[in-house]
Amino acid sequence: MRDLAPLLLALLLPACAARNTDTSFELAPASYTEAFDATREALLDCRFTLERVDAHAGVITTAPKPTAGLLSPWDAEQSSFRDELEDFTSDQRRVVRVEFHAGPPPAVGPATPGQSVTLPPSPADADTPVTATVRVVIERRYIPGRTIEPESIRRSTTFVDLDLISRGMQPVYYVPIADDPQLAARLVEMIRARLAEG
Repeated sequence: MRDLAPLLLALLLPACAARNTDTSFELAPASYTEAFDATREALLDCRFTLERVDAHAGVITTAPKPTAGLLSPWDAEQSSFRDELEDFTSDQRRVVRVEFHAGPPPAVGPATPGQSVTLPPSPADADTPVTATVRVVIERRYIPGRTIEPESIRRSTTFVDLDLISRGMQPVYYVPIADDPQLAARLVEMIRARLAEG
């Protein structure tokens, strides 16, 4: 048992260490194309599959990337031992969205009826500093239609919910449960490092 103590300490200490929590960064307008390419390459290095790559709108999104936590040590999404355990015990996946804005990110609020919507200028055409914001969302899989029998697991039953079928939520569906700012901050550091190299 004493031999396990150093291993547990080594796993838990990184989770307690202070980390950079910046999930956005600013760049000069002339650096936008280079930063957009660096972002795309950083996501590919982390083995994310790109879903939308729109340089004109300044948006990069990824397809959901599943992970098994402790059972997939090659995945680097987890920022702590707790993340490893949660991904091991629950079927979870992460989705990344990176947005580039000319100036600070626009405020998001409810739309007023009859109000005209003005699209922000493309960051590719900006002559003011561009802000990039990285957001990572954790989604968890749910399997509806199971009734667990507490006395005997073999007596558990399943049922079909027609309403869930009509909404495409059976046999399984995913629900966003939390943001992952630690992974978002690490992606920002990777992007900055690529920019510094170039």
